[in-house]
Amino acid sequence: MAETDYYVMGQVCVAKEHRGSGIFSAMYQHHKQLFSGKFKYCLTAISTSNPRSLQAHKKVGFRTIETYDDSVDAWNTVAWNWE
Repeated sequence: MAETDYYVMGQVCVAKEHRGSGIFSAMYQHHKQLFSGKFKYCLTAISTSNPRSLQAHKKVGFRTIETYDDSVDAWNTVAWNWE
């Protein structure tokens, strides 16, 4: 990844009453539309203790490329290939 242009997305939280509405996927599709001309990948980190988030990201097209531990939790680094 060091020689590839990528975009790092921060954490996403969707209120319970809006889960399943498509807002999560729509937001990521909009990011792809805005930034895919400049970046090959979109990356983010997801706590391994949050399977709901990991599943939502996989549904959009993200794949786990690394898992690591820090002092708080274990994390999946996920990437979505925009090419």
